[in-house]
Amino acid sequence: MMVSCSQNPTQRQFDMKIPQHLIKMLGLLAALCVNTVFAHSFNVVLIAPFNETTGQAMLDGFLLATREQDSYEFEESDGHLGGLDSYVFKVDSFTGAGQLEVVIRESAPLFAVGDVGPGKIRQLLAQHQVVVVDPAASKFWASTLANPDRLTLINGDSLLSAFEQAYGYIPSPEALRGYLAARIIATVVRNSSGDLGLSAPKLRLAVKQSLQTARW
Repeated sequence: MMVSCSQNPTQRQFDMKIPQHLIKMLGLLAALCVNTVFAHSFNVVLIAPFNETTGQAMLDGFLLATREQDSYEFEESDGHLGGLDSYVFKVDSFTGAGQLEVVIRESAPLFAVGDVGPGKIRQLLAQHQVVVVDPAASKFWASTLANPDRLTLINGDSLLSAFEQAYGYIPSPEALRGYLAARIIATVVRNSSGDLGLSAPKLRLAVKQSLQTARW
């Protein structure tokens, strides 16, 4: 086989035509990479009356769940949910929307937990596509409050015992609400396989489905 000396090998490589189907395939792969956001961490805003014991109780419950799985020594985050680092930002519900605006602007939380009633706070969360997670919206919430002794950790241990051992007091309904909200978030994040580039409506749907199927 004769090779022409009029072109060097590098020139011949540039002269080769890439098949159109390969170009389309490469373009599709590039689009998928652009549209998929695989995160290592995410932020949560917890809204509660922190000048009262109920606010701290909700935070204690939430943090208990973040330390159940995937935690490690010397970690800098507030724990893990769904395999990813989670960071919790507190907003006092008595402060109003001003503090929440600052947290949203500086931290871009993905989820909100706690006292999100009608009004400016809910409007701000909706405006910035922050997904509200409230286990009190579950049809199992009433039975959960009636039988808190049945609640277990992921490993099957008693939630009430673990909470009292960790914090030195029996968990209140606010503490249970914080814990279960974190468990719902963990389920949604883990099911997303780290892809938190989902739109807010899709995340809300995932939260709603998790609340409907949860078995505390």
